[in-house]
Amino acid sequence: MLRTFWQRLSQHEWLQFALKLILLGVLIFIQVRYPDQPTLAHIPARYLQALLFFGTAQLVISFTRGIMVVLYRRRKQLARGEKENFILGIGQISGIASFIVFVIAVLMVFNINIREALTAISIVAAAIAILTKDYVTNMVNGMIILFSDQMGIGDQIEINDQKGRIADITLLNVQIVNQDEDLIFIPNTTVMTSEVINYTRRPVKKVSIDFEMSYQALGQVETLERYLQAGIEDYQAHIKPQSPTLKVVEVRKDAVAFKFQYILQDEAPWDLEREIRRQTVRLVIRYQGQLLAGNTPPAA
Repeated sequence: MLRTFWQRLSQHEWLQFALKLILLGVLIFIQVRYPDQPTLAHIPARYLQALLFFGTAQLVISFTRGIMVVLYRRRKQLARGEKENFILGIGQISGIASFIVFVIAVLMVFNINIREALTAISIVAAAIAILTKDYVTNMVNGMIILFSDQMGIGDQIEINDQKGRIADITLLNVQIVNQDEDLIFIPNTTVMTSEVINYTRRPVKKVSIDFEMSYQALGQVETLERYLQAGIEDYQAHIKPQSPTLKVVEVRKDAVAFKFQYILQDEAPWDLEREIRRQTVRLVIRYQGQLLAGNTPPAA
């Protein structure tokens, strides 16, 4: 397992781990070599003790996080660099642990009694938690999302009126990239209390494109269906055969509402839906323009 751990470390992670190990080794050497010195090179002993504590804790946090991630990747058979919610959650927890260690190290530097300080901080933290209840709730919901399997990075989701691909999940928000390449931040509380549609996790990747067409520009429904089917033939390698269909949703006074649907193959790229959607919209506009101009339906 340790061998696997070293092999899966990236060059950046190797450098970080090596620097922490070297720093810890230097601090231990100084502590052992000069145990009774109140100061060393005009550096108070409490500074060295604080650094030793901080370095040791950081090394333990990094090693523990690495082992847990390696074990999870092996169990899930994930490729190197591929991330899932559990890995993101472990990263967030290690960040919180590192911050707590930093605070304790600062208290040691200023020679403040840690137990008394933590008691005072707990009281203050309780007061702050009451005042920032929504913020704390948001973070708790973030932890729930991170350790759940309902959604993950790369999933295509829809929350309220926002639809896109999940780019990142943090303790504060879920970040999605929509079809216009806009990065949208949705608070975790909103995600937990809203209806979320996960298009990636459903059994089939069915895509629906809604549009309306006036009677003057409609012609025959079968002709429009064949036109749209022919217009997306360039993507047929990623679309299941015979899945593109045109459905009449509602017949209104001055227009007909349609739904053009197709099913993507499981290995289809995540951004392919956006390309086909844009192509379909262009086809609909072109079709309407030709019929309103009095011409026959255009060839796809």
